[in-house]
Amino acid sequence: MVQTFSERLKLAMEKAEIKSLLELSKRSGISQNSLTTWTTKGKTPRGASCLALANAMGVSWQWLASGEGPMELPQPSVIELPGYQADLHPILEAVNQVDGFCETFHLEISDRGKFSIAGLLVQIMGARHARSLQEIPLDVMGQWSQDVLRRVQSGEIK
Repeated sequence: MVQTFSERLKLAMEKAEIKSLLELSKRSGISQNSLTTWTTKGKTPRGASCLALANAMGVSWQWLASGEGPMELPQPSVIELPGYQADLHPILEAVNQVDGFCETFHLEISDRGKFSIAGLLVQIMGARHARSLQEIPLDVMGQWSQDVLRRVQSGEIK
């Protein structure tokens, strides 16, 4: 198990073939100063920042934040029925990120609640014509995080 956030970040950057913190900054929308702080001071970003980094590198948010679970995101899956084909990758990516989000914020949410939250992510992706969460701007993901936390705290999502 890769112990520190900095080690996990370096490993994920290698996997994504990202050569520098500047390149990661451009892909994720996170400032290079923040990235430098996290890699040199032993701190771990939380919330939308960690999610943006994971998405920019194509790794699990849960793994990047805590080192738990697999580093890899689930492989794209396709359902093929006569006359119909659906790409499940956006849904699988959203469900994976919701699991990491719930664990990071220590949220006890039912599977039904998690799928509701994942549905919100898929709606955001659809509204922005994004094929991946990596294509969603950091500020939008931050708003999503705040909205989900508000809904959980109010009991709207259980």
